[in-house]
Amino acid sequence: MIGLGIYMVTIVAASLMSQAWHFYALAFIIGISKGGVQALSRSLFSHLIPPEKSGEYFGFFNMLGKFASVLGPFLVAVFAHITSDSRQTILSLLILIGAGAFFLSKVKVKIYNYDKR
Repeated sequence: MIGLGIYMVTIVAASLMSQAWHFYALAFIIGISKGGVQALSRSLFSHLIPPEKSGEYFGFFNMLGKFASVLGPFLVAVFAHITSDSRQTILSLLILIGAGAFFLSKVKVKIYNYDKR
């Protein structure tokens, strides 16, 4: 959730960029948080699925990633058409990140202590 929050703040900051160093600062922030978000999402997903069906579930997981790579640019294009302001179009990505955070907040995760034998 912290990583998604970082993404949301970065998206808002990106809509306010006015100098070149802003771009580099935002690129740094995304760079240090993206790997963690990806690793944690795959790790959490692997704990939620049945081990014997991991191939099937991860195939679905990857398919959703492909869908998001189409939906994101489509959302940006729609907002660009509506607002005619390229700086504000990036705010449309808050819809996707917000939806992801909402659904993630509904996930109940049981933490296992693997050290106990």
